[in-house]
Amino acid sequence: IKIRGVSASLSGYVWIDAAATVDIDYAEFYNLGSATTNKRGIDIQTTTGSCNIQYSSIYNCTNASAVGVYISGATANNITFSNNVTWNIATNHFLIDATSGTTITVNNNLMMKNVTASSVIAQLNDVGFTFTNNTCVSATADNIRLSEASGSTIGTFSGNTSHSSASVGLRINNGIVGTIDTMTSWRETANGIWRNSNNENMGFVSGQLIISNAVVFGCGVTNLGSAGNCGVPIRFISCTINGGVTQVSPRGWSPTTAAN
Repeated sequence: IKIRGVSASLSGYVWIDAAATVDIDYAEFYNLGSATTNKRGIDIQTTTGSCNIQYSSIYNCTNASAVGVYISGATANNITFSNNVTWNIATNHFLIDATSGTTITVNNNLMMKNVTASSVIAQLNDVGFTFTNNTCVSATADNIRLSEASGSTIGTFSGNTSHSSASVGLRINNGIVGTIDTMTSWRETANGIWRNSNNENMGFVSGQLIISNAVVFGCGVTNLGSAGNCGVPIRFISCTINGGVTQVSPRGWSPTTAAN
C-alpha cells in the first residue's frame, strides 16, 4: 500500500483522530506534510482508540514544515511506532507534544536526514513514554532532543544511537530526571550528549538525571557535557568516551560554570 501526495509541493497527509483504531504494516508514505494543523505528515491524536504503525517507510516529505510522524494532543495515548524507516523529511521525523498518556512505544526505528536548517530529527516534548533502540542520523541540528518541563520523569529511554548530526547527538533541556541507558553517540559536529540549563534557576527538584553505559566518541567539541544549573544533579555511570580515528574529540567531559 502506498499513501502519497502528487508531488513535493502538492502534498498529502494522514490524520488519525482520537477514537480511531488504526493498524498499518508494510506501507509506504511519501510526499506528505505541510505547515497546516492536522496536515503536517502523519498526525496522530489517538486517545481512546489505538494506533499501530510498523514495518513501514516514510520518505521525501520535503514540503515546507512537513513532519514525518507527529503525536499531538494533551492526552494522546495507545500508540506504537516501531520497526520503521524514515528518510529525507523537511523538519522532524518524529515529534511528540507533552501528553498525560504513557502507553506510547517508539522502538527500533531508523530515522535519517532532514533538509530544513536547524531541524531536530526526534523532538521529544514529552519524555514519559518508551523510546528505545532507535537510530537517528544526519540532522541539520540535534539528532535527539528531550524538552519536557523541569521535574518531568523519563519513562524508558535506552539502546538509542545517534551519529553525524550538525550539532548535538542527544540534547537534554530543562531539569528532567530519570535514567538514560546505553546511549551511543559518535561524530556529532558539536557535542555527543549534552545537558542544557535554559537559565532556569528554579531550585532543586526531587531526583537526579542518570546517564549510564553511554558510549560517546569522535565528537567535534565535547563528548559528554553540561551547561549551567538545572537544579538537578547529573550522574554518569560506566560511560566510555574516546576520540575517533580521524576526528579526535577536543574534550571528553566538559562541565561549565555552575554545572551540578
